[in-house]
Amino acid sequence: MGHFLRKITPQRRELARLLGLAGPERTALTFALVLIALSSMIGLIIPWRLARLFDDLVSAVGDGGVETAAGGDAAAALGRATLILLVLVMLRSVVAGAQGWILAGAGERVVLRLRRTLYAHLLRLGPAFHDHHRVGTLVSRVSGDVSYVQGVVTTDIAMLVVNSLVLVGAFGLLAVRDWRLAAAILLVVPPAALVSRIYARRLHRLGALIQDRYAALIGIADEALGAIRLVQSFAREPAEIERFDAAADSLKAANLSRARNVSLFGSGTEALTFISLAAMVWFGGREVLMGRLSPGDLVLFVGYAAMIGSATSALIALVGRWAAALGAIRRVFEIIDTQPMVRDRPNARVVQRVDGRITFEAVRFTYTRGDTVLDGIDLRIEPGQTIALVGPSGVGKTTIMHLVARFYDPVAGRVTLDGIDLRDLRLSCLRGFVGVVPQDTILLDATIEENLRYGRADASDADLRAAASAAHADEFIDRLPDGYSTIVGERGVRLSTGQRQRVAIARAILKDPPILLLDEATSSLDNRSERHVQTALDHLMVDRTTVVVAHRLSTVVGADRIVVLDGGRIVEEGRHADLLARGGLYARLYDHRFREDVDAIDLALPPSSHIM
Repeated sequence: MGHFLRKITPQRRELARLLGLAGPERTALTFALVLIALSSMIGLIIPWRLARLFDDLVSAVGDGGVETAAGGDAAAALGRATLILLVLVMLRSVVAGAQGWILAGAGERVVLRLRRTLYAHLLRLGPAFHDHHRVGTLVSRVSGDVSYVQGVVTTDIAMLVVNSLVLVGAFGLLAVRDWRLAAAILLVVPPAALVSRIYARRLHRLGALIQDRYAALIGIADEALGAIRLVQSFAREPAEIERFDAAADSLKAANLSRARNVSLFGSGTEALTFISLAAMVWFGGREVLMGRLSPGDLVLFVGYAAMIGSATSALIALVGRWAAALGAIRRVFEIIDTQPMVRDRPNARVVQRVDGRITFEAVRFTYTRGDTVLDGIDLRIEPGQTIALVGPSGVGKTTIMHLVARFYDPVAGRVTLDGIDLRDLRLSCLRGFVGVVPQDTILLDATIEENLRYGRADASDADLRAAASAAHADEFIDRLPDGYSTIVGERGVRLSTGQRQRVAIARAILKDPPILLLDEATSSLDNRSERHVQTALDHLMVDRTTVVVAHRLSTVVGADRIVVLDGGRIVEEGRHADLLARGGLYARLYDHRFREDVDAIDLALPPSSHIM
């Protein structure tokens, strides 16, 4: 057993942390351990009683079968002994059942606690983490990897305690009865230790491999099913099936390898146990024939030897399971130990209201791949002002919005809100002041009402309907059979793109934040819907600080200031007409990108905004 413990020692930190999660279950686990100890003691008493009964029967037969050594009737003594054995067996069953029920409950609570901790931590990890991890892989850790924990804190704890007590107790009782018999059993330990060393090493490697391949399989399925329209539109079903099959075959090979090792270990351990028992029966039988051992002691010896062999095999198997489970447990704690790149400072502030003045001071930002996106940005946005960000793709327009929402922190410089560094504000406080309408609209697989209330859970029904009306979402919601109770499907798939975007805008309107971040919020709307929604946004933007990523002229012309980005820097700033007159990058972008929008919006613009 010393070797087993040495094998576990390198991973004892993970096991200690896991058992730390079981701290709130200390009372239940202590009671379960008491019951386990009681069950083990009863199990050790049963062979002892059988041995004494056997000696009494042999003695009675030797005396003609009339009287026992104690002077009573042999049949009555047999009945009493059998009743005692029956009571012991029934008591052990009840105790074992109660212990199993208590451990199962404690295990479920520990698993729930770990799963909740892992999930909550995943939600705190920012885009920098999630951009580099597949959703399917993370889901497999929340579900599959955490499930390994349940066995460790329930059945495995019981097996460890029960079999350790049985091993020590049976060996101790044998040593008290006959030290030679106890010494003979020690011959089983060296081969068992050798088998466990090989087994644990292989199972640890295979356990981690299986979990990695399972996560890869889930990741492939999640990716393909999440992009089912893309897969089908390009007729890539056969390729995706082939990719899935390759991952599934790889997982199957790893599982078969583990099954082969478990099978070889099981058969080898069983053979070793029976060979050892046969040798012990032969040795004990010779002792009986030579008069140095009673028949009852032989029964006791064989019974305890079988228990010791079974306990040894179970402990070796336990080491194998732990070796496999430790890989999964380590993967869980790897995520929990990952620190969010964006997190609250120790003395982060909470403020009740803000004016909405946003300032970028020499801001430099680089993504993990090493590309410099923003290089020395100085920008001041006054309260209630609308800023439109314009520029070629990849110049950092969306990054500026991400820095305002503090999805990322700048690598140099700082972003302030009303003069306060965003890193000095509590994240929940900052994001309570910010409303985001992304271009890639994200809706939950819930009702329209639940998606709207995601912006403000305590909103009244009147406020909710007013927000939908302002975003011109009520036009289609009222036509739906279930109205606001309509389930929109995963990512809002049951709604059109324009409908999804109007729901997202209504959600931001309902939140009523002092700062708005609009990442081309009207890009997926037709001209008529765009005019309605733009009107709603114009009302919404009054007295609010608004940052707009603009790809369409209708969004640009109404901005208080247009900021033109190129090469990670601000190259131009000003109003629409002024920038056109300069003939710089904005004018070139206008010629290539915006001119096609002029006819579509010309009638919707006030005369002062006409540019043709």
